[in-house]
Amino acid sequence: VGVGTAVFRQYEDPRQVWEGSKLSLPEVTVFGTSANDLIQTKNKATQVLAGDGDDYVTVDSVGSLVSGGNGNDYLFGGAGDDYLAGDAGNDYLSGGAGNDILYGGAGNDVLDGGAGADILCGGAGDDVLIWSAGNDILCGNEGNDTLVVRNGVSGQSSMKWERNFTNFGNDVVEIEGAMAAGSSLLFNFADEIRFADMQWKQNGNDIVMVDKLGTAEATVTFKDAFAKFGQNQGKMEFQFTNGRLYLDDELYSVEAGSGTITASADAKHKGSIMVGSAGADTLVSGKGNDVMFGGAGADKFVFGNTFGTDKIIGSDRSDVVAFSNVFNSAEYTVAKSGNDLVISYQQSGLSTVSSVTVADWYATGEHVNTFSFNNVNYTVDSNNKFVKK
Repeated sequence: VGVGTAVFRQYEDPRQVWEGSKLSLPEVTVFGTSANDLIQTKNKATQVLAGDGDDYVTVDSVGSLVSGGNGNDYLFGGAGDDYLAGDAGNDYLSGGAGNDILYGGAGNDVLDGGAGADILCGGAGDDVLIWSAGNDILCGNEGNDTLVVRNGVSGQSSMKWERNFTNFGNDVVEIEGAMAAGSSLLFNFADEIRFADMQWKQNGNDIVMVDKLGTAEATVTFKDAFAKFGQNQGKMEFQFTNGRLYLDDELYSVEAGSGTITASADAKHKGSIMVGSAGADTLVSGKGNDVMFGGAGADKFVFGNTFGTDKIIGSDRSDVVAFSNVFNSAEYTVAKSGNDLVISYQQSGLSTVSSVTVADWYATGEHVNTFSFNNVNYTVDSNNKFVKK
């Protein structure tokens, strides 16, 4: 064990770091060496400056501040409210119990908050951030990060993405299994990331979001979403800004599963992200702006008299788009927008225009080509007109 100096200090009051968590200012400061140190503290609020080398640091029950310094370090928090910083190197940080702050710094780090309400920030590098318990906030920052939801996790968590001066990278969200009943997960896109800016794609069983408005293209891939989204017992939502900094964030629900899936009718939601299964599903649009993924199988996308600005992703020839309102050809227009097919609807006497965009309709022959109006089937001809099948 290499420990240079222990300096004792007395402080009466803890320092408030964020609501629900207190870090104690240190009673003891421990300095590591340039070698590979093994440092363990007990029963005192300790500041550990591990320095160079590949260090292994464990702090006990009282809240501590730990800096790994250079090297590939292992930092373990105790039962208190700890601050763990990996700094340079490929580090492993585990918060343990308590409300902890974990910062990976440079390098490819692994961060696990443990129990409690924790904040996990990856920093630079390709990091892995794990929600294993409690009410956590996960933010990968720069690099291509992986954000993991453990099977059976219980609590309220959020994953946050920001543009800042660089994009967030090509990140992956892995949901290992169902969250516990009553749990929630918020996918929070902040710093002027708008719902309208995001492009949605399907890649096999994955759902991919693409943001091209930053300095470079950035993506978030939701692995195996058609299975994992639907099996959750908790609640998942997306949050975007609306173009005005820090004001009026827009909330979208996640509606997923098999069989009939209906968009949220809650007024707090601007729309829904709707995800089907490998089977034949029916996705029923609501009044908001919905993004609809049918998945494999013969799916049906249903639109009533009132719907918003909706988008269908990943359709195939076995699918059907069904309009349940009375068909009047004068109320519908079909147009080509890039590779997308856009069906616009304006009910007579009203100024509101609703639309359904079928993504990549012109890019491939494997797309929905049955459009049903009151159970009468139509297709779209080469002149972008509806004709009876």
